[in-house]
Formats: sequence, C-alpha cells, structure tokens
Amino acid sequence: MPVLISLFFSFFLLNNSLIGCARAKYLKSTTTTTRSNTTDNTPDESTSDESKGATPNPPTAPATCRHIFTKSRICLEWTWVQIPTASQPGILDFKTFNLGITNNTLEFTDLENMPKVILWMPSMGHGSTPTKTTRITQGHYRSEKVFFIMPGTWQIQFQFINAQGQKDETIVNLII
Repeated sequence: MPVLISLFFSFFLLNNSLIGCARAKYLKSTTTTTRSNTTDNTPDESTSDESKGATPNPPTAPATCRHIFTKSRICLEWTWVQIPTASQPGILDFKTFNLGITNNTLEFTDLENMPKVILWMPSMGHGSTPTKTTRITQGHYRSEKVFFIMPGTWQIQFQFINAQGQKDETIVNLII
C-alpha cells in the first residue's frame, strides 16, 4: 500500500509540473532595450512587447530599431526558430543592421566579434546553461541551446566586444 500511494503521489506531481524542470510558459512580456554597459540598467526610452506565439521564421528588420547596441548604434531584431520547453532547448535567430540614413533602407551588418547570447535571471543572481551562437549570413546569427531552468523574469543579453574593445549589449526581458 505505501508503494501504491508513493507512485500515485509521484504521478500527480509530475503531471502537475510541481517537480522536475520548470515548464516554460511564454506569457506576454515586456521587452526593454537598455543602455549598453551601464551599471544601473536604466531603461532607454524604447520599450516594446514581445508576445506569445512569435513566428518561427527568421526576423525581418523593421524600418525602426526596437533593440539597439548603443555604443556601436547597431540595431537588433530577434525571433524564435524553436521555442524552448521543459525538455527541449530553444533556438533563436537574430539579425543586426544599420538603418540607412538617407533613404531608410536596411543595411545588414556583421558585428566586429562573434556575439554572445547570455540567459540571465536577475532576481536569482544566476543564469542558465551557455548558449551556442553561430553566424548564418552577413548580419544573421543563430543561438542554440536556449534553456530557461525555472519560471520567472529572465533577460536575454545580446553582447559583443566592439572594435574599441568595449562590451556593447542590448537586453530583452522575458517572463517565463
């Protein structure tokens, strides 16, 4: 009888996601572009919403810049290729571009160094497993092994070292 009760309790816990790795639930979240390399993470004036159900297609750059590396003035757009789950890491694509000054055209551009995508949970003071970022084409990158280890507020920190040797970044906030 104790074994039967134990099995029932374990089944109940697993089916209700009370144990194991947190099941990511992608809720409507606030995306904030922050100033590069600041210590207080004061939000920039550009803020937008990323919503559940982002398209799995590679991003197309808009006529405006929602996320910006402020030191280099390079814009970034990103989207999920594969949304992460409790058992499967996700994949995200991002593109970097300069916005044309004279005719508002897009000029996709490579970053000076390979960018890093860091998953960070500020309230807990830790991150997740390292991601793997590769260059697809000019200004187009893919980051794999995107895995959020628990629910809560997370940051996707897009970082690179610019030509002057300074860290440049833009941060996207997500609620998992």
